[in-house]
Order: sequence, then C-alpha cells, then structure tokens
Amino acid sequence: MVVELRVVLHPSPRETLHLVEEALRNGETILLVGLCGVEYEGRSSATLPPGERVVFLKSDGTLLVHQRVGNNPICWNPPGSRAKIRQEDELLLLESERLKPRENVKITFLQVVFAGSFELVDHAELELRGTERELVETLIQHPNLVEPGFRVVKREKPTRYGVIDLYGMDGEGNTVVVEVKRLASFQAVQQLRRYVDLLKQREPGEVRGVLVATRFTRGVKALLEDCGFEYRVLNPRKINKGEKGVQSRLTDY
Repeated sequence: MVVELRVVLHPSPRETLHLVEEALRNGETILLVGLCGVEYEGRSSATLPPGERVVFLKSDGTLLVHQRVGNNPICWNPPGSRAKIRQEDELLLLESERLKPRENVKITFLQVVFAGSFELVDHAELELRGTERELVETLIQHPNLVEPGFRVVKREKPTRYGVIDLYGMDGEGNTVVVEVKRLASFQAVQQLRRYVDLLKQREPGEVRGVLVATRFTRGVKALLEDCGFEYRVLNPRKINKGEKGVQSRLTDY
C-alpha cells in the first residue's frame, strides 16, 4: 500500500494556506496541528480560547477538532459540510459550514507546527447486525454512529408513551432521544415526536430527536426535517465481527 502524502513541519501561514487549498481541491484528508481558537455558531454558540489542538478535515467535509485528551472531538461538523481557508496577516482562518441545519465552525490558527494532506483509499464499512435489538446494541457500542460526541445515558428509558430506545447527550450537553427501527414509517416519527415533546416539558435546554433506521418509507425523511428531527441510515446487510475499540459494555446500561 502506498499513501501519497505531503507534510510540512513548522510551515509559514502561506505554506499552510497553499497546502490546504490544494488538498481541498483534490478531495484529500487534511491534518493540522497547532495553536488555535475555535468559535461555533448553530444550535447554540460556543467559544474555545486558543490552545494546542489537532484538526482533521476529511474528504467528505467532516471536520473534527481534538484536544490532547479524550476520544471525542471538542467541536465538529458532519459530512457534507463545506470548508474554506484564508489568511489575515499572520493568522489563518479555517471555516466549516453546514447548510441544513446551519452550523458554522471557525478555527483561527495563531501558529501551525504540522500540516499534512493525504489521499486515503478505504471502501470498508462498519458491519451491522440486522434486528432492532442488535442495531441498538451496535449504537451503544459505537455511539459515534449517531454522531461524534454522542453519549448514551440510558437504554430503554420508560415513559408514559412507551420506551425510548436510547436516551443520551450530545457533545454540547443537549438531550438526545434516539428511536431505532428496521423500517421507519410515519408512526415512528409520531412516536419520536411524543418522546421529544414529553422531555421538553421536563428537562432544561434543547431536546433533539434522531430516528435511526435501515430503511425509510417514502416521505418519512421529509417529515422528519419538517419536524426539526434528524435521521441516520444504517445498513442491515452488514454484520459486525470483532470490531475493536468498543466504547461501552451492554452491562453498563
């Protein structure tokens, strides 16, 4: 296996700018290490003062900002986001924008000590079991399938409307209700809405609803967006065999 890569140690702002611009044009993965501050605008607002951090920008638009400890990014944007970079004097400004819902991450680099770009060839997918119970177990073991930073607080949380498959928190501390189905119908959206509306009466802050399914009937995705909910698609034909790096045990819940 030969991975084509470009690496610059202690690059100047101009060298970093050219490397990132070319990598974005070529659809490459970008890795930057340096002193930077982060600003987020979207479902809420957040500011992270300057610190030494690792920034990943993947070929599908995914942005991840990591601190020196922890397995979850401190800030991120999902696949499909659009990135751009510009130079202002000795500063570099890297911006990632998600259009729907609108979210913007702005990273200001005061200094870059490592800049690299490379093209990865990887067609493998995480293999999933097919029953709803097995899908729930897979999400518990791999919560990043819901989204980076998602943390499961309780499995099968009972309510007067039924049992929430996964009750958790996102990276910003917001409540997330996850409903899991093999085939997501309009009834699944109604069920998710009842759970979310109920928790909005009980809990402070934002309550998000996410429907995870292997298939969606016609019109369900549009209805979810109209309701302000999100969805994730999982592949039922894949079977997870010996995946390493499990983050939680089923007995933890």
